[in-house]
Amino acid sequence: MKMHEIELKDPFDYDGEKIEKIILKPCKAKQVRKITADSSISEMLDIAGELAGWNDWKIDELSAYDAGEVLKYVGEQLSNFQ
Repeated sequence: MKMHEIELKDPFDYDGEKIEKIILKPCKAKQVRKITADSSISEMLDIAGELAGWNDWKIDELSAYDAGEVLKYVGEQLSNFQ
């Protein structure tokens, strides 16, 4: 499985560690199963956290710009299933 790395425009400190990138695994059917036509941004960020191995508190530290880049990747991955 090829991982996808996103360099953060706005790095942040989390639990004493400087976070400068997020590495996401490709989506699997188990993530697609969670998506509905009414899925919210929050649910999509939950999936992104799952793909990165990050908890909610860590994913919540992403800037709006970086969260948008992460959501773009997740959306592209999910669109492969349609």
